Amino acid sequence: MSLLARLLHKAARAVTWEQDRTAGLVALLSAAGVPVNEREALGLSALWCGLRVVSEAVGMMPLHLYKKWLGDGRVRAEAHPLYYLLRTSPNPEHTRPVFFETLQSHALLHGNAYAEVQRSQAGGPVARWPIHPTRVRPGRAATGAVVYQVAAGPGQPAVTLPAADVLHVPGLGPDGSAGWRLVELGRNSLGFAIAAQRHGAAQFRNGGRPGGVITMKGAADPEATENLRRSWQQMHAGADNAGKVPLLEEGMTFTPFVPTNEQSQYTELLAFFVYEVARLLNVPPSKLHDLAKASWRNLETFNQDFLTTTLQPRLGKWEAEISRKLLPNEQREYYAEFNPDVLVRVNY
Repeated sequence: MSLLARLLHKAARAVTWEQDRTAGLVALLSAAGVPVNEREALGLSALWCGLRVVSEAVGMMPLHLYKKWLGDGRVRAEAHPLYYLLRTSPNPEHTRPVFFETLQSHALLHGNAYAEVQRSQAGGPVARWPIHPTRVRPGRAATGAVVYQVAAGPGQPAVTLPAADVLHVPGLGPDGSAGWRLVELGRNSLGFAIAAQRHGAAQFRNGGRPGGVITMKGAADPEATENLRRSWQQMHAGADNAGKVPLLEEGMTFTPFVPTNEQSQYTELLAFFVYEVARLLNVPPSKLHDLAKASWRNLETFNQDFLTTTLQPRLGKWEAEISRKLLPNEQREYYAEFNPDVLVRVNY
């Protein structure tokens, strides 16, 4: 990469977190009438929990470089210059757990994870830098080779990076070149959850649904009626006033409304969204703190299922991309592999 391109891309990495967080997050209208983007979706505690659980699990796993040895054997290639880059520090600003945790969250939420491979004069990798996926657009050069256009910040030209200098781990997508956004595929489920959450919050904030009706004998003076309405609203509306005992004037009676089936099932509706998020992320509900079907007997099985079903497919993508982009063709006897032992604990 030329010096000019390197300086431009350095400026791109210097874009503030707030700009990265909001740039390119186009909202999609859900069937519930609620616009959904990544920032709004993260307000759902189940989705935030699922993203954190998967990303932190990938981030905490040690990553080793191995060399094939004597048939099916292998040894750790600790003398290889790439070993330290993989095992400890991908660049001067990030630790390995933070690097992989960040990129895995990008892959889950945005459908793609990108990192620039910074190389030495000799062409060997010396650092890896995360790139926010909203600033990257895959494409092809005039020669047909895959390239990545990286937005270098507001008012600055895009930087073109060759595929060899970009670690790219896509999620499920139409042709393998890029993954679908999570909010694109699950916008109706997420939009429904956001709408239900807002509905519940509005109920507590406004006390909009009448809890009952006050009746009195005869006709009431309009001013007295307004005073009664205002004092009742002040004393009994909102979550902080729930359960207070009303004091009525002579001749008045209060008849509470019986909750409808829809209103009484609001808690069950919120629990349902935990399973919706679990399906979207392919995560066992127990990892989202839903322990309704978990016990000491089957929790270890759930953890093993989390490793084999949720993590292993994602780890395999990282291992293949790292081996393909960071190891030259003449060193194919080397390969990168995560060590999942930190997640497996046996209870005696």
